[in-house]
Amino acid sequence: MLLSIAANSTFSIEKNLKMNINDSFEFGSSKLTFNNIQFGNEDNFERIRASLLFIENGKIFQLTPEKRRYFTRGQITSETDIKSTFLKDIYINIGEQIEDNSWTFRLQLNYFIKWIWFSIF
Repeated sequence: MLLSIAANSTFSIEKNLKMNINDSFEFGSSKLTFNNIQFGNEDNFERIRASLLFIENGKIFQLTPEKRRYFTRGQITSETDIKSTFLKDIYINIGEQIEDNSWTFRLQLNYFIKWIWFSIF
């Protein structure tokens, strides 16, 4: 368990990104591309949904974080999209739209999370 925790704190990455549609951010063997943004309404909230591709070692993951505003109380929430793999968890959260029409995102790569949980048992 201690080895997994130490590896997590050593290898995990957190980045705050500012991206326009079709922008890419590359780091190591990974690439994150911001494809588009969609606005829509559901029964009890309106949403802003970003579509991003995360590519690593030939594997492609679609990530779709959302920001929601609920009609009844006007509460705003961020819905983080999470992709779990054997070695790491990929978290992406959409932030705010900036004046130049770019968007902010928070990307986190947390390594060995499953290993930490499995080591408890």
